[in-house]
This record gives sequence, structure tokens and C-alpha cells, in this order.
Amino acid sequence: MLVITRREGEEVVIGDPANPLGVIRIAGIKGDRVRVAMEFPREVAVHRREVADQILAEEPQIAGKIGGAAS
Repeated sequence: MLVITRREGEEVVIGDPANPLGVIRIAGIKGDRVRVAMEFPREVAVHRREVADQILAEEPQIAGKIGGAAS
């Protein structure tokens, strides 16, 4: 895990700087709250952790279901 410090208005570039996959910008800081703006292509899914966990919990589990039927 990479941990960095950024000030309001500063950015982090994800991927190749000449053709970045996305940009994360610190949009604002008020007390213990940080507003983060993310710019990614529409095909890149971006979720808060609690939403991502809920999506994973709702998807049908496919472990052990791949392959042909046992004979």
C-alpha cells in the first residue's frame, strides 16, 4: 500500500503520466473530513469500500461451479 500526503487542490496521477488511467484530487478538507474527486473512464468501476463489500456479498458465489459435471 502506498501512503502519501497531499494538500487541498493537489493531485495523484494513476498510471502513465502521459496517458493516465485516472486522476485523484483532494477537493477539500474540513475538520476530519476530506473530499476526494476522482476522474476515471466510465468503464472503470469506483466504489466506496462499504458499497464494494455489499456488491461482493450479493453476487452469486461461483467457487466450485466452474467446469463440467462430475461423472
